[in-house]
Amino acid sequence: MSKPGGILRQAGPLMLGRGGATVVGFALPLILTRLLPQAEFGTYKQVWLVVTTAYFMLQLGLAQSLYYFLPRKDGRERAWLTQASMALVTLGAVCAAVLYGSRFLIARQFANPELATFALPMAVMTWLMIAAAPLEISLTAEGRVRTAAWIIFLSDAVRVAASVVPLLLGLGLHGFFWAYVVHAAVRFGLQCWFFFRRGGPQIDWTLMREQLAYALPFGAAVLLEIPQRTFHQWAVGWSVDAATFAIYAQGCFQVPIVNLLYAPISDILQVRFAESGVREHRVHLFHDANLRLAAVFFPFTAGMVAAAPLFIPALFTHVYDPSTVLIGLKLFGLMGAITGHALAESVVRLVMLDRVRRELALAWREVLPWGQLAVIACASLAACVPAVLISGMAAAGPRPFLALCAAGALYCAVYLGVIALMPGEGPPVARVRRMLLGATAAPV
Repeated sequence: MSKPGGILRQAGPLMLGRGGATVVGFALPLILTRLLPQAEFGTYKQVWLVVTTAYFMLQLGLAQSLYYFLPRKDGRERAWLTQASMALVTLGAVCAAVLYGSRFLIARQFANPELATFALPMAVMTWLMIAAAPLEISLTAEGRVRTAAWIIFLSDAVRVAASVVPLLLGLGLHGFFWAYVVHAAVRFGLQCWFFFRRGGPQIDWTLMREQLAYALPFGAAVLLEIPQRTFHQWAVGWSVDAATFAIYAQGCFQVPIVNLLYAPISDILQVRFAESGVREHRVHLFHDANLRLAAVFFPFTAGMVAAAPLFIPALFTHVYDPSTVLIGLKLFGLMGAITGHALAESVVRLVMLDRVRRELALAWREVLPWGQLAVIACASLAACVPAVLISGMAAAGPRPFLALCAAGALYCAVYLGVIALMPGEGPPVARVRRMLLGATAAPV
């Protein structure tokens, strides 16, 4: 059997879909910080924290299990999808009831009585989001990557447009959140339409046990991972008022490029692992995926740290200057919170990497392409120098966005220049050069 195209090629449509979604989705927090008072923006972030935490935790690995079962094409696809979908609809309904019933407790915990007034849209939104979780996953697992990409893009475009319009019409946060509910309902309706196009529901209790046996260990891991990942936000949210939480939330702002690249490659990697049982091929896939992600994430992270004093005011105005990493977070005692979160996240990633190493029967020196990663890291650090200089001179200036663009352009030029001029023609340097400066590495 011939090997399918490389991970980057297969993930291409998903990247394009997420790229288009990123363009419209990235604009939303920029718009909200300009349309909402700081306290209302903090309330929005608190509600969204509750919704997203429940959304990720209560899938219990069922939606993600479709990456494993659907690519088998064993004639039981309807059963796998029915069982996951019905379980998620039920879990979402239970979660919605619990959220609504505990609305006053949640509001007291955040010391924000206004939160209770958003309980109904918050609960309904959470239910519909959990119920529609299999939408893009099932399409990707079935090989309908282009359809999944279009849905990802259109879904975010509709979400942003529908949520901003109520604010422009003066309907406030209530109109904003009900627009989110409508968006989630449309997604759930689309999920139902794709579901019934495949045929009627089909349940096999033997297969259900097999699916649960596969999914629940992953779900249990997520039940631990999501709380530790979001704990810093919950802890800060319970300790400060909504306006201060808005500052902290922007300091922890997740740049969409992370999800834009990581999610498609991760999705395709899971499908490819399910298709291939050859250990050597799996190792090659894992190395290729990590190297391609590191080639972007290493320099991006280093550049963001170097240009942090420009990034926050450029995107969210000088009102959110206290969110700037390593400077403003010292206010309100938040520096310890973000540092603790970063350390905890690093430990979790090391544990996950060790699990992959043991599953693939690799030594630590083999689990990642360490040589190529070292080349990328060195170039990333060297490129920080001009970005730090520009940030130091222009951080308090009236045009932080232009300064950020200049720092970013110079950073990219230095990063690529260092790789091009790096001495040595050994495999690590050569492969990184091919990937970034020349032809794409051979498909795997």
